[in-house]
Amino acid sequence: MAAFQFETQLADLQNKYNQDNAAQEYGRFISQQRFGRRFDDMNRNYMRAFPKFTGRWARRLGSDVKSGVFNQDLANNVNDYGRQVNQLTEDQASTMGNFQVTQAQRDAAYQRALLALNEQLAAERAAASPFAAYQGAY
Repeated sequence: MAAFQFETQLADLQNKYNQDNAAQEYGRFISQQRFGRRFDDMNRNYMRAFPKFTGRWARRLGSDVKSGVFNQDLANNVNDYGRQVNQLTEDQASTMGNFQVTQAQRDAAYQRALLALNEQLAAERAAASPFAAYQGAY
């Protein structure tokens, strides 16, 4: 393998690695944007719906009436919202974890390919001149 071929293959390997990283980073960025929008939408919708929920009960019960059914319905409403927030947050954490795992796999594959390329160059140099490894050693 000539030095030119080695440099060409090395450049191709680096370009592919950088392109894959850029695509992955863009996907991560889009995922973060999507999470932010979904979270904002969920909060906005809940804040808009909550007065309707309490108003419906106020019309039925009046302003000073305490009701176990109302308290249970209120607890269910708040707990449902909390579960939705937790699910959305867990989904985002899982997605970010997947991005990190994929990045680690890409890094490892790049290092293996780089090592293989260097080994191939060294083997071809050694085969071409058995004393090449010792040049400059003395």
